[in-house]
Amino acid sequence: VQTSHPRWSIIRFNAFAPSTLLQPLTQFVNDQKPPLYTPVTMKVHMETTMKNLEKGLGAWDETNQKSLTANYVYVDGKDPTS
Repeated sequence: VQTSHPRWSIIRFNAFAPSTLLQPLTQFVNDQKPPLYTPVTMKVHMETTMKNLEKGLGAWDETNQKSLTANYVYVDGKDPTS
């Protein structure tokens, strides 16, 4: 879509069962290309995203020009701030 202003794409995981584990596929990860995000279930990802939105936290880091949700670090598949 052509717009007169810059546009950004933000990764969103959608249409997965709550228990689905979201993680990089092994064929795309190696020592030279480490994972860009940590494993998490769809349920925890959506709960964390909604909790952060309720806190007024956006999904885009203007200062560093990167997605906050795509780079969120889960610990053992859980939101460490819960």
